[in-house]
Amino acid sequence: MAGNNYISPLSVKTFNCPNCGSNVDIRVQGQSLTVVCKSCKSVIDTSNENYQIVQTVKSKSSRRQVIPFGSRGKIEDTLWEVIGYLEKKDGNYYWSEYLLFNPYKGYRWLVENGGHWNLFRTIKDKPVKNRKNLKLVNLRNLEYSIYNKGNAEVSYVMGEFYWRVRVGNMSVATDYISPPYMLSSEEVKDEIVWSLGKYIESKEVYKIFNVERPPGTFGVAPNQPSPVQSSHQFVKRTFYALLIALFFFQTFFCIKSKDEVVYKNVFEFRKGENDKPKVTPAFEIKNDESNLEISMASPVDNNWVEINLSLVNDTTGDTIDLVSGIEYYHGVDDGESWTEGSQNTSKLLSSIPKGKYHLNVSANSPILDPAKPTNSIQELFKNDGLKSNLDVIVELRSDVTNWSNFFWSLFLILIYPIISFWKNRSFESQRWSNSDFSPY
Repeated sequence: MAGNNYISPLSVKTFNCPNCGSNVDIRVQGQSLTVVCKSCKSVIDTSNENYQIVQTVKSKSSRRQVIPFGSRGKIEDTLWEVIGYLEKKDGNYYWSEYLLFNPYKGYRWLVENGGHWNLFRTIKDKPVKNRKNLKLVNLRNLEYSIYNKGNAEVSYVMGEFYWRVRVGNMSVATDYISPPYMLSSEEVKDEIVWSLGKYIESKEVYKIFNVERPPGTFGVAPNQPSPVQSSHQFVKRTFYALLIALFFFQTFFCIKSKDEVVYKNVFEFRKGENDKPKVTPAFEIKNDESNLEISMASPVDNNWVEINLSLVNDTTGDTIDLVSGIEYYHGVDDGESWTEGSQNTSKLLSSIPKGKYHLNVSANSPILDPAKPTNSIQELFKNDGLKSNLDVIVELRSDVTNWSNFFWSLFLILIYPIISFWKNRSFESQRWSNSDFSPY
């Protein structure tokens, strides 16, 4: 094998540390400008043969180096070797960066934070800022949202690097995300270096580099792909398709419905006629197996009425009994008016055969109670009063547009999209929980 899939063993150059005398290895000769002594942690300039010490540090690693130096692993069909390791911090926020090398592809950064991993590479092209929204940038036809901006300080170094790195080096770091990608910039004085990273599953990294004791994974990474995003998009597309179909069928049924009045009458009930049925003349329902809407109304005022209605098929004798209550109350409490109930109601019957029918209608209400015996004019007026009868309006419409089926169907097709939306929003909220620019 040759090319990117094979790296011959690197010719390691060894010299003695100018500070402690321990052996120091240089794996990438001619390119590494800085190497750190593993024994005394002195940062050594390897650009000349004098191996000048540029920094002696006593800082300790605040995190565990998971992948040892010299470890090799294939990522995206390229074999990489770990040659450097450093830690950075922004306040109390720490992360690790592993420098990878391949003689044919150069350098890459494998960045770990909270058990989440990203593979970064330096890019020459710069993103374009969105003029309408300064929190967005565009790169290669992809839009990135700003996630964080802060000071990145090098807190620990070990291994070798292609620039003169020191503990305490500061830069202004800005991260933009478009999962699974992350666009990062590091600004030092007037120089800005851009890097493009892609999220890699932690289990894949540990398998590639044979990590025996991998750390746990915490939270959601800034550019971690959402496990519900693809299914959420499918649910959205399916929902829109079903919604269009639902509106199409409802429009079709609205046009097709005849909405024909087959009977309408005002029934007058007098005092003492509680539960006394009134029989209507026969009427015809012409639409076979269609629905039938029965609307009832009564001008009750701070009172109620119970309407008993029987729909009788004159041919078969089949009867459908209905009981509906109408109540309406109003008043004023503490200067505010209130109302309760309604003066009308309706019932919808389905699959009514065509044919001749009649109705038996009766009513029950305190208004229709017989007047009580009394010896005073005042009590007589109270019991009998001006309201001596009760009107009940009944209207029957055949083949009406049924909106209840529409709304029930809409409710049913909304259930899963709402659940999917909640899951997706919950994941995105966790993603942005550590961001200073969270939209949530």
